[in-house]
Amino acid sequence: MIKNDTELEISKESLAQFLSSLKEIEFDVSFKELSPKKQEIYRKALEGEVENLQSQINEYELLKSGKVHDLFSDKFTELPLNLIRARIAKGFDEQYIANYLNIDVADYIELEDELFAEADITTIIKLINLLNIEIPTELKKMFTLDSKQIMRNVKNSLGSLFDKLIPFELKEEYNLTNGYLKLFSSLKKIFNENINEILSGSKINNFMLTNARYKTPKGTRDELVYLYTSYAEFIAREISKVIDTPPQKLTTNPMEFRTNVIEKYGNLSLETCISYLWDLGIPVIPFEMSGGFHGACWRFNGRNVIVLKQQSKSPSRWLFDLLHEYWHATQEPDLLERETVDLGEILSAKTDDQEEMDANKFAEEVIFEGRSEELFDKCITYSGGRIELLRRAVQRVALNNYIDLGALANYTAYRMSQLGESWWATAQNLQQDGNPYSKAYDILISRLDSSMLHSLDDPLEQELIENALYH
Repeated sequence: MIKNDTELEISKESLAQFLSSLKEIEFDVSFKELSPKKQEIYRKALEGEVENLQSQINEYELLKSGKVHDLFSDKFTELPLNLIRARIAKGFDEQYIANYLNIDVADYIELEDELFAEADITTIIKLINLLNIEIPTELKKMFTLDSKQIMRNVKNSLGSLFDKLIPFELKEEYNLTNGYLKLFSSLKKIFNENINEILSGSKINNFMLTNARYKTPKGTRDELVYLYTSYAEFIAREISKVIDTPPQKLTTNPMEFRTNVIEKYGNLSLETCISYLWDLGIPVIPFEMSGGFHGACWRFNGRNVIVLKQQSKSPSRWLFDLLHEYWHATQEPDLLERETVDLGEILSAKTDDQEEMDANKFAEEVIFEGRSEELFDKCITYSGGRIELLRRAVQRVALNNYIDLGALANYTAYRMSQLGESWWATAQNLQQDGNPYSKAYDILISRLDSSMLHSLDDPLEQELIENALYH
């Protein structure tokens, strides 16, 4: 960025030199000896310098003209740049600002060169007032708080989300201005209406997810639902922007789905189903946060994204939840935007919502190849209808029919609950422990190349995604 008339003249001289070089290379013998590819790289590098310098010159001259009225970016993280832009637009030189701040002009020039990284918050507030820059009331209030107090407040409100959202500048107590601005921008992007409560450390009482489909269990903490769902939705939306696999047509036929997975990957499992959904253009994002919700399916601009947040270590439970959320992705395909949030345990939840029942039925049909009732009847027959013998019966049926024991135990517990019997504890003991989160995460990382995140327009959004995935 050009900050004064001296820099303007230097930039104009540099521009003239680059323009001259662009003309001269066409007659340069050594340039012609380069391969066509290297010639193109060199030419584009010169053109890039020309474009950059011309853009900076145009911005500075426009600011100096005093004709600019809407000169500020709406990105709060650009406040340091906006302070410099406002100074230029108002016709103030660095000496004038230095006198106002009662510091040496060389020190002020250094502050601008470093985009106020070493400036304290008091100095930033003085500049905001002098240059008459409008900022949100919440941000003004935030600037009055000590950084340690802000961190305590935010941690009190966000809990386990704190480490994913607090900027490293605040943790390291370096470049606090940028830390304040990044934190404020992040909270505004994700939580918006509740930013005051979060910054003050207050409890979030209102339940904001009015557009989502729910099955809300008793004892659900509204603030956790709001925080975790808002955060997961933001991450899902940003990831949806960088996926380049075109969304495919989704089948609602469980046998066709099962066949497609097995034909492509050789078997039906959590890993193969997740991989198949990625092939369909549906990112699957796992989270390790407890509480709030268990699964969700969002659609952004026609692309479905599935989020799984199951705390169980059972791959069978994860697979059922994944297939359940896939069903939501198949619904109302003409809608460009859609959301479904499942707050409680998906398999065991009691519901009269037809879509939820259909989603469970789809998952059940895929896993058991349409034989769930037949297999359950065998379990009852082998147990003689005695619940104390049901465990061994389920093990026998699973072994004889090459069925995943954990999946059959879960389904049996579900059917027993419909008969008024609680068998979930036994079903849990029959689960094969694994690390389904790691399996889903490994696939996510393999499918989401880190370079893809660089296509996001906002560096802060890129940083938030990297903290969510790699923190």
